[in-house]
Amino acid sequence: MGNLYMLGVLSEQVGLAVVLIIVNTVLMIMILKFNKYEFLIATIISLNPLLWIINVIYLKNRWNHQKVNN
Repeated sequence: MGNLYMLGVLSEQVGLAVVLIIVNTVLMIMILKFNKYEFLIATIISLNPLLWIINVIYLKNRWNHQKVNN
């Protein structure tokens, strides 16, 4: 839904919308591959304080987990 929202908000600036959609898509793919640094970057870029709190707790508990450190 984030990509659709960006496209709707930035409908007048299509170039910027496309760049942001590409960046967001790459971040989401890397998160699915369990990359903890991409997860951290995506959390910060979201600019949503509620997500920051939830994801910091999540990352703190899983930072040294073997699945994200492969």
